[in-house]
Amino acid sequence: MIKTAENNNLTISLKKFLPFFILEIIITSTTGSLSTAISNNIISELKYAPWVGAIVVSMISAGFLVFTLFCGHISDKFGQRNVILFIWFSRLGFSFFYLAPITSNIHLIIFGVILFLDGGANGIFWPTIQQISVLTENFGGLTLKRKYLSGYNFSWNFGYIFGMFGGTIIVYLFNSNYFVFFLNAFGLIIGVPVVLFSVKNTFEIFKTDETSENYSRKTALKGNKHVSIGVEPSSIISKFSRIPFYSLLLVLLIHSLIDGVLIIFLTLKVELINQELYWVFCITLLKLFSQMISTMTFSFSKRKHIVNFLVISIIMVSGSWSLILLSNNLLSLALLLLISGFAQGMIYALLMNLISYKARDKNSAKPFSYFQAMMSSGRMTGSLIFGLTATVFLNLGIIILILYVIFTFIHFILNWKYTSRE
Repeated sequence: MIKTAENNNLTISLKKFLPFFILEIIITSTTGSLSTAISNNIISELKYAPWVGAIVVSMISAGFLVFTLFCGHISDKFGQRNVILFIWFSRLGFSFFYLAPITSNIHLIIFGVILFLDGGANGIFWPTIQQISVLTENFGGLTLKRKYLSGYNFSWNFGYIFGMFGGTIIVYLFNSNYFVFFLNAFGLIIGVPVVLFSVKNTFEIFKTDETSENYSRKTALKGNKHVSIGVEPSSIISKFSRIPFYSLLLVLLIHSLIDGVLIIFLTLKVELINQELYWVFCITLLKLFSQMISTMTFSFSKRKHIVNFLVISIIMVSGSWSLILLSNNLLSLALLLLISGFAQGMIYALLMNLISYKARDKNSAKPFSYFQAMMSSGRMTGSLIFGLTATVFLNLGIIILILYVIFTFIHFILNWKYTSRE
């Protein structure tokens, strides 16, 4: 009976966060499909060089990076609701600008500036949402936090999948990536009522959720010590806290570099093997589906298994991308990206878990700002490096990616062994 009551409390609390999950779905579905459509449109339809497309698309990640570093934790001061309202209506205004077809180089430059600001709005949004995971642990314990993270990971992954599915259908029907820009605007319009009427600051959510407050105060007595429900042994926590923060971010960079490379790589690869551009969306859709399953599964990983899982994920990434170098057909490419997507999901979920403890200790969204800064810088760097190197040799960017994965793998293993001996 006690366990059932606790589960009910968790269910009640998670329902309170449904508006945030809905906004995640809308943000990722619009941003993901938009980035791919812009790359396809500039390189394949407007016939600009790959390096031009790479620079323009990278403006999203550049804005994300800059705004995350300088403004990513402003929800600490202004609250989640006010920040999300500002973000949403800014992005909505930008979405209407994209509906004007690019007709000149000047227009393309302005387009890139707007993308930079749009990426900046995203860069503020994600640390704001991620910080909520710390508050769920404070009020509902480790179990509620893991459930929230699972919902968080499902939402952003499902959003990407939905966006890529929509992009696939639109490009297939209209044979043009320009019409995907309308999907971006339509999605943001749908989110307006959610932002205006459903989003609350988290302190208001828990203030009105009496069951969560009661649950958060429950403890179990063992001997003469109070042990919080769902809390893992301090010996495990202290071991992980000794891993340098930068080392975790270097591993996370693997995930974001791949995303950046894919934006340009798939456009060029699909053209090289003489396939229609809607396959770019379709293959990305399969990769994201695999990634969603992985992030949801590994959101519940126990900390004592995290290092082993991270090692496995890095090996999977290295192996899959080494084989992608040799891939010359859609089927093998799709299968290898399914493996890569699953490994990326592992990396994201495991590191999100670890970094949430850093944020809890600092009582700030700043660690999440660095988390998102690494995601955006990797996407920006990946697309730029691949776009620039593709003019020399198509697979040169992939070789650079694989070398970085190997370097990070060795660096992480050495760091872990060193901290384990302390």
